[in-house]
Amino acid sequence: MDKKPGIIHLGFGYKLLLFLVAILIAGFSLYYTNKLVNKLKISEKKRIELWASAYMDILSTEINAPVSMISFQIIGENKNIPAVSYTHLTLPTKRIV
Repeated sequence: MDKKPGIIHLGFGYKLLLFLVAILIAGFSLYYTNKLVNKLKISEKKRIELWASAYMDILSTEINAPVSMISFQIIGENKNIPAVSYTHLTLPTKRIV
């Protein structure tokens, strides 16, 4: 009966080589993922700082003073930075059971 080729019948050297290649692929994957996450972190930090700067520009403007349209545009086009916006907060006067 002939032996069928497969990973079970490979010698120790081949198994070690396959293991090292798997470790190399996993290491490269972790390195590249870490690199992408760091780029994303820097990009998101810049976007949030820009949004916060625009928001502070609007809040620090006097009531009748002109406001930069760029600040309104930055805040208005925000689709990714979560922010709660409200005009008036009213609390319920009766307790809801």
